[in-house]
This record gives sequence, structure tokens and C-alpha cells, in this order.
Amino acid sequence: MIFLVLIILVLGGCATEYNPATGRQELIFISSSQEVNLGRRLSKKVEEEFKLCKDPQYLERLYKVAERLVKVQSREDIVYHFDILDKDDINAFTLPGGYIYVFKGLMEFIKSDDELAFVLGHEIAHNVAKHAIKKLQGYLGSQLLLVLSTQAKSAGFIQGMELALRSIFSSYSREDEFLADKLGVQYAKEAGYNPCASIEFLMRLHSYQMKQPSKSISYFRTHPYIPQRISALKKELGLPLDLSDFMNK
Repeated sequence: MIFLVLIILVLGGCATEYNPATGRQELIFISSSQEVNLGRRLSKKVEEEFKLCKDPQYLERLYKVAERLVKVQSREDIVYHFDILDKDDINAFTLPGGYIYVFKGLMEFIKSDDELAFVLGHEIAHNVAKHAIKKLQGYLGSQLLLVLSTQAKSAGFIQGMELALRSIFSSYSREDEFLADKLGVQYAKEAGYNPCASIEFLMRLHSYQMKQPSKSISYFRTHPYIPQRISALKKELGLPLDLSDFMNK
């Protein structure tokens, strides 16, 4: 068994690395430069499907908050890119390599820079912890992932890109979500924002969710377990819990 693992590591070009966000040694199939290439290619696919929002007020607000957050996060091997998609969904997501998108509907839903700092901090945390790339490794496998991160196009390239985006739009694990929330409020606080705004945002989001039909791509699909997340964040922030925090679990 050990011999088989060694063969896989050698042939696959894999390497274990310490991830400071998770505090664990993890198996990563592709390098940071390959991850950035993959993210760039996926971002082009996203921008073919969704029109970018060019509202100067929204963009100025996004860049102002993002700039402060990037300065306090711990991943320095990538350059972050932030954009707004011109769609009314209340949604945000991150691609590998630091490409982060917020939907216009979420910009309209957010009530303060403190709330925006939590949302962006949460997405940055997914990148710091390499959640997206690890999910793609499990979903696509090392060989297809390596093909998608290079300049060459194979016969299954387009299908592979679609599978990659589908994976990213699917739910993260509870562990990943809770970690992204924990780091998100940490980044928000270190950047000078009020981390307690995360609770206000999630409570209002959950109330809105209960009134809406499910959508093919929504913040509720890519970011599930809102009541549990509220409870976990209250514990993290030292805030009192109440009975409503434990409902709908």
C-alpha cells in the first residue's frame, strides 16, 4: 500500500504542503502558477456567461473594501482579482488563483462596508485555504485538472471547464464553510471592520432565503447551513446564543 502511494505521488507530480489556514499537511496536485492559470481560464468562461457590472459606485466600494482585506490575509503567492457580475442573484463565489466574483444583487442586498468585508473575507478565506482547488482535485481528478491549467486544449477541454464551474457552484463542506467564516471575520476585524456585522448579514440573508424559491445558482446553494453558521460565528465572536440560532438545523 505504501509503495502504491509513493508511485502515485511520483507519477502525478503531487506534493504535500502545510496549509496555515487549515493547520494541516495537504496533498496538492498543481502548483500556484498552474492554479492561477486555471483560475484565469475559468474566469474567462464565467465572463462569457455573465455580463460584468460596470457601476462605478459599486466597483469603488468593492475595491476599497477588498484592498484592505487583501493586506491582512496570509496568502502571498497569488494576486487577487475582484469583479461584479451584472445579475440580481444574491451570490458570491471564488475561483482558484484569487478570482473572486460578487453578483450585483448581493451588492444591493448588503447594507454596510462591514457586511461586505465579511462576505469578501469569507471568499478570500476559501482561496487562502485552497478549498476550490481541493474540491476540483476531488471532482475532476489530477490529470484533467492539469490539462485545464495549461495552455493546451484537449478534446474534452470545454466539457472539463464546464465540470469545473459546476463543481465550484456546488456546496462546500460544513468544515470548509465554518473555516471560511472564521477567517472571514478575522480578516474583517484586522482590516478595521466590525466583525459582528457578519451576524446581521447572515440573519437577514436567512430570513430572505425562507421567502424565496430555490434558484439554479444562489448564495444559498453555494453557501448552505446559515443557522449553523450563525451559531458558530456567535461562539467565535463571544456573542450570546438564543433559541432561534438552533432552529432549522
